[in-house]
Amino acid sequence: INELFWLHKTVIIMSELYGPVHTVLELTWEVRREIILVLPEALWDHKLYYTKSEFYTYNDEGDLVSEVERDEKDEIIRQIEYTYDSDGYLAVETISYPNSGTTQKVHKYDQTGDRKVIQSKSEDLFKENHTVNFYNKNGLCEKVEEYNYRGELSGTKYYEYDDQENLVNIKTLDSSGKKIIEINNTFNSQNIRYKCLSNFWDPIIRGHQIKRITYFDEHQNETRKIYFNSEMGIERFNVYEYEYDKYSNWTSQKTIQNGYLILRRERTIEYFE
Repeated sequence: INELFWLHKTVIIMSELYGPVHTVLELTWEVRREIILVLPEALWDHKLYYTKSEFYTYNDEGDLVSEVERDEKDEIIRQIEYTYDSDGYLAVETISYPNSGTTQKVHKYDQTGDRKVIQSKSEDLFKENHTVNFYNKNGLCEKVEEYNYRGELSGTKYYEYDDQENLVNIKTLDSSGKKIIEINNTFNSQNIRYKCLSNFWDPIIRGHQIKRITYFDEHQNETRKIYFNSEMGIERFNVYEYEYDKYSNWTSQKTIQNGYLILRRERTIEYFE
């Protein structure tokens, strides 16, 4: 089972779940902070506060069928339902927010199973966005064009692969063609990604760039993450610690930033017998 997003008929691996997983309950505690990017020295205190829960359900084929996110008061803030076609491809995502309606994403495929168009329709606005995917002769997605409900191009993503078909580069451009995000993945001789370099360009402040380097273990769990500011000085340094169950799925994760424990996540995983 792989968690993240569908690029074509396979899934880009970001974090794996092993074994016959049925449900995952994930609880999160984190420090309070004034804004999301403040340094640990500016935190209000160093206590962890319960912030949310996430509940994932999988079918016996390993497909994610639902997600439910609740806030610290146990009130639902987001629900997602996934349905699949007769060939096992993701067909519809229904995303519901209690206070802002429902969005439905419809996935359409060609005869080879490659996804060509995603339509997104909001219940309250009745406006459709869509994306169009372009593939190479090996069936790998090379470009994704995103259009708004007026049919105007809102952004483009380009994907590059190595000889082993590992995804090594992703470029994201805005509607004017300006590069705003670039991601470079590095793989070892076993085709396992162990490093990711991310560059972000501020769309307002010309030339302002933020860099982030992330390191992964063999299960694609983050082990270290270094944040650099626009002057390339180290702004933050995260270290991640894990505890695992017998299937090698993590059940506890701690995020330590600049020496301070800032986040803890606990997972209860139920397996099919």
